[in-house]
Amino acid sequence: MIELDPRLKTPLYEQLYAALADEIRRGDRAPGTPLPGRRTMAAQQGVSVNTVDTAYQMLAAEGLAEPRPRSGFYVQKTYGMLHTRTPRPTPQAVVPAAPEPVGEPATLFDLSTGSVDTALFPARCWGRIQKELLYQRPELLQRGEMQGDADLRGEIAHYLSDYRGVECTPEQIVVGAGIEYLLGCVAHLFGNCTAAIENPGYSRTRAVLGNSGLPCTLVDIDRDGLSVSALEASGASLCYLTPSHHFPTGVTMPATRRAQLLAWAARKTGAVYFGG
Repeated sequence: MIELDPRLKTPLYEQLYAALADEIRRGDRAPGTPLPGRRTMAAQQGVSVNTVDTAYQMLAAEGLAEPRPRSGFYVQKTYGMLHTRTPRPTPQAVVPAAPEPVGEPATLFDLSTGSVDTALFPARCWGRIQKELLYQRPELLQRGEMQGDADLRGEIAHYLSDYRGVECTPEQIVVGAGIEYLLGCVAHLFGNCTAAIENPGYSRTRAVLGNSGLPCTLVDIDRDGLSVSALEASGASLCYLTPSHHFPTGVTMPATRRAQLLAWAARKTGAVYFGG
């Protein structure tokens, strides 16, 4: 039975999400069975329908539940790979856009990635917080730890444990200057490997891995993300993918597919899987 406590600092939708996620991972809710309707669950727990809907959407984003139009949310099969984990102890400037060339028509919509809409950026609030922070912690102006700020790595470890099921310590985390730099560092750890990458996918991934000496093979994605059968047929022993939010389609890989990929890595000698 799920019990929510409004006295806790954790929002009710997070409490409900965590309780349902644990039940699904333990197998208490059978794969393919529907979750209670949002109004029914709201009445049972004494919360709003929006609270239940937010919790269900979080389950869908994690691939633990599948939303079906006009039908509701259904439990996804995890093959026992995404089990509940024992909680671990708590471990101790924007570049201005270039002016429009004279004579060129003005851009109506900018769909490029990696940019910031300066009209929406809270510059005043950002400047105030930055000023206060530097006054309180002037050591931030000095060269920091090579692996990244310890407090930041600690928060990342908490996040990975709570929302990704990955148990690690801050000492095992490295914070770097972007995915391309870090991917290049990781690539040098693997020799004589063929890397499988998503098609379509982030084009720079293939360039970075190739420049690091790793041959790449493209594996087509389907409605659930990278295809396991296509991955097996590719002959790759290294796989890079983005299961939580695929680029550029935005597809979220369901728990069933994630478990199948983990099983592929577990049974294939020398196989390595890492995702963004």
